[in-house]
Amino acid sequence: MRKGFGERLSEFFRGLADERNRYREACARAMADLENLRAEARRQAEDAERRGAERVIISMLPALDSMERAMEYGKENPDPEALLDGLELMREEVMACLESAGLERVIPSPGRGFDPSLMEAIGVAGEGREGKVAEVIAPGYLFRGRLIRPARVVVEMREENIEEDTRG
Repeated sequence: MRKGFGERLSEFFRGLADERNRYREACARAMADLENLRAEARRQAEDAERRGAERVIISMLPALDSMERAMEYGKENPDPEALLDGLELMREEVMACLESAGLERVIPSPGRGFDPSLMEAIGVAGEGREGKVAEVIAPGYLFRGRLIRPARVVVEMREENIEEDTRG
C-alpha cells in the first residue's frame, strides 16, 4: 500500500531532524577537538618557553658562580685591579651566554650617522658634524634580529640648532 503525502512528509522531516542531530553532534565533537588542540598548543608553548628559559639560566650559572667567587676574593684581597679583571671576565662570560641565546650588541661608533631605528638620542652636543653620534652612553641590543633596546647616544648638533630646540 502506498503511503500518503502526510506520512511521506513526516518521514522526510524525521530524516531532516536525524541529519540535523548528526551535524550538531559532529559540530560539538569538532568544537571539543578544537578546544583540546588549543589547550595542547598552549601547553607546548609554555613548555618550550620554560625549556628556553631553563637553557639560559643553566648557561648563566657559571657566571653567577664566578661572581660569588669574586665577592669572596674581594673580601680577603681588596686589589682593585684584580677585581676589575674579574669583573671583565664575568661580563664576557655573561655576554657569551646571552649571545648563545640570540642576543647581539649594537654599539654605534662615534662619528656614525644617527639611525633612529637602532638608536635613541638622549642628549645633544654642540660641536662636530650635525646628525652624527657624538658619544655612546649605553649599547643597544637585538634579540634574534629584533631590537629590544636601542643604543642610547648623544647626537651632534650645531650650536644655533640646540638653542632653537631648547627655546621652542
